[in-house]
Amino acid sequence: MAAGRPPFRGDTRYGIIRRIVERSATPLREIDAKIPSWFQNLVDPLQAKDPGDRIPTAGREADLMEACLAHVQTGSAQSPVELARPSRKRRRVRELIIAVIVIAAATGLLWLVVKNQTTDLRDADIMGTGAVDAQLQAVESEVDALPDEVSADMKPVSVN
Repeated sequence: MAAGRPPFRGDTRYGIIRRIVERSATPLREIDAKIPSWFQNLVDPLQAKDPGDRIPTAGREADLMEACLAHVQTGSAQSPVELARPSRKRRRVRELIIAVIVIAAATGLLWLVVKNQTTDLRDADIMGTGAVDAQLQAVESEVDALPDEVSADMKPVSVN
C-alpha cells in the first residue's frame, strides 16, 4: 500500500493468490520513483518468497523500522546501513553478472593460450616437415638406386 496500490493485483481472489505464489511483487520504486531506496529495501524482505531473503526475526524488523522512523522524524539520523545496501536479489544479480564476466575472461584467456600452443605446434610441424622432407629425399634416392642394382642381378624370365 506504500505505492498507493496492492503489491499483487488480479481480477479474482484466485488470480491474486496465484500471482502471490508465482511472481515477485513489483518493486516499489518501479511504481513510484519518489519512494526512497532505503524504504524499498525495508519492504522487499517482507515480501520475499525465499526465507533466506527475509529479515530473520520480527525483533530485527522492528529495530529497522524504529531506525527508519527516527531517520524520517529527525531528518538528521541516517537510515540503517543494512537498508542503504542493495537488496539480496540485486546483490545476487550483481554477483551473477560478475561471475559471467569472470568466466568469459577465463574462457578468452584459455582460448588465447590454446591458440598460441596450436600456432607453436604448427610452427614446429613446419620446421619438422623440412627435416622430414630431407630424410624422404634421401630415402627416395636410395630407392631409385635399388632397381638398377636389382635389375643387374636379375635374369630375364620368359613367359610362354
